[in-house]
Amino acid sequence: MYGGMEEERLDASRFDRLSKALAGAQSRRGFAQAIAAVAVASAPLVAGDAEAAKRGKRKGVGADHFRKKKATYCLNGETIRRYRRKQEKLLAMGATLGKCDDVPPPPPPCVPTTCEALGAECAAPDGCGGTLDCGECGLEATCCSGQCVFTEIDIDNCGECGNVCPGGENALCEGGDCFLP
Repeated sequence: MYGGMEEERLDASRFDRLSKALAGAQSRRGFAQAIAAVAVASAPLVAGDAEAAKRGKRKGVGADHFRKKKATYCLNGETIRRYRRKQEKLLAMGATLGKCDDVPPPPPPCVPTTCEALGAECAAPDGCGGTLDCGECGLEATCCSGQCVFTEIDIDNCGECGNVCPGGENALCEGGDCFLP
C-alpha cells in the first residue's frame, strides 16, 4: 500500500512494449519519450480506476450513482431508458416498468356488440364476457346461441343446444332423438 492506493505491477506485455520503445530510440528525443513512457507505466494506479479503464466505463465518485438513476420503461411498444425522477409522468402516460419484451401487450379494448348486429332473437353473448338480453323464445322453443330453436326437431340442436345429429342432411331429429331414415 502506498498512500492508501494499491500499486499495480508492470505486466509482461507492457514491459515488452517499453523495452521495444527503449531499444528503438535512436535520438535524444526518442530516448526522452521512452523514459517518460516508463515513468507513466510504472506510476501507481488505483485498482478501481484500472478496472474502469479496462471496461471503458466512467470513473469517479458519482459514476455508480449516475448509472443507477436511470430505469427501463415500455411505452407504446418501445423500450426507453429515462431518469427515475420522470417515473410518475411515464407511468401516468401508460408506460410499464421493464423492457417491452418482458411486458405482455395490453389486451385489445372490448367493443360489445348489439342484438341487431348479431341477428339474435334471445339471450346471446355480447363479445366482452357478458350477455345480451335480446328477447324471449316461445313456450316450445329453446334459446341456443341467440336463436330460438325447437330442440325436438332441429338436427343441429337435437334434444339440447349444440347436439348435431350424425349423417348431415339425411339425419332426422324427432322427439329430441337423432336417427337415420
